[in-house]
Amino acid sequence: MKSISLIIGSGFSVPDGMRTVGQINDLLINLKENDIYIQSDMTFI
Repeated sequence: MKSISLIIGSGFSVPDGMRTVGQINDLLINLKENDIYIQSDMTFI
């Protein structure tokens, strides 16, 4: 199984294209049911 880690810090990665905490929060707040796909093995994207 592949693991994914999300590290939210002080913005040091923003110049490299990583989202800020505020942008991630906006993404999660505005998430809609159609934005999530649950696969047959119960993983989701």
